[in-house]
Amino acid sequence: MPLFSALRYKNYRIFILGQALSNIGNMMQMVAVSWLAYKLTDSVFVLGLVTFGKQISGFFTGFFSGVIADRFNRLRLLQVSHFALGCLSFVLFALVWYEWITIYLLIIVQLIMGVLKSLEIPARQTFVNDLIIDKQYLANAVALNSTVFNTARLLGPTLAGILIPLVGEAVCLSIYGVMSWVIVVFFFILKVPLQK
Repeated sequence: MPLFSALRYKNYRIFILGQALSNIGNMMQMVAVSWLAYKLTDSVFVLGLVTFGKQISGFFTGFFSGVIADRFNRLRLLQVSHFALGCLSFVLFALVWYEWITIYLLIIVQLIMGVLKSLEIPARQTFVNDLIIDKQYLANAVALNSTVFNTARLLGPTLAGILIPLVGEAVCLSIYGVMSWVIVVFFFILKVPLQK
């Protein structure tokens, strides 16, 4: 089977491009938030606490997220979650840009983002199944998803490391907001039958 065989489906090509942009933006934001937490407090403990806040909120809501992804329309869940993630990124951008940010506000935003990401992840992972009509290409699509994610784990922090000293954390935060909204547009372009 050819290496990129799942890309024969236009819907999947649009989806994977959107995921590449979104994942890079997400990784950039993670670095920017960590740097910001340390800059605000000069505390390694608080840096860990901010990261923990995002993960723990996703952990507790994750018990219900898979059920929600199965019971509700996954395409709509993805549209709503990415739109909300973009909104939160721009709220964070504004707080940093106007120097209103505090460590408490940063933790609150991270907690909310953790909940949204816990809804988005199972919907996104199972949505691939809706995009690949011939299931013999499904394994290839999953492998390409993993490749895109792991590539973003390299590119996102690298770009953030370059941009933060040049233009500041706020710009990195806004990039994820833009990319989240771009993927919402991509989701509207997809021609996928509604599951529910």
